[in-house]
Amino acid sequence: MKLTWICMIVMGMMFFISCDKTDLPLTEECSEEIIIDTDYAAVSDDFTFVDVSIDGNCFKATVRYGGGCNEEEVAFSLLASTGAFPVTLPPMLGMKLVLEDNDSCEALVTREVSFDLSPLEDAGFNNLNVSLENWNDVLQYQF
Repeated sequence: MKLTWICMIVMGMMFFISCDKTDLPLTEECSEEIIIDTDYAAVSDDFTFVDVSIDGNCFKATVRYGGGCNEEEVAFSLLASTGAFPVTLPPMLGMKLVLEDNDSCEALVTREVSFDLSPLEDAGFNNLNVSLENWNDVLQYQF
């Protein structure tokens, strides 16, 4: 009986000792900065949202679009504006994700993009409601 317990303890210790921190998934930082106070004049190429979230100061979106040949020919921008929204508490911020797709391929690509929302923290509040164009749910950004 003691031998069984000793074997279990030794095997458990080997499991924990063999774990390396490099095996853990890395947290991705926000890759781009939001563009504030725009008039939404930018025209976007076609894409669809798969998922959208705000995680800390990062806006993250998983999107699908036609492409696949050259990622350097594809660029996303996140535009933000407080115009054309009623005065609410917390304030409502409008955002629009814009795709500039100069990739001539048409394979269905799924990609995650992220944007740093920390420039919005100077709004005088500690949270904002976010209305994202072509996304049905209002998002909450708390800072």
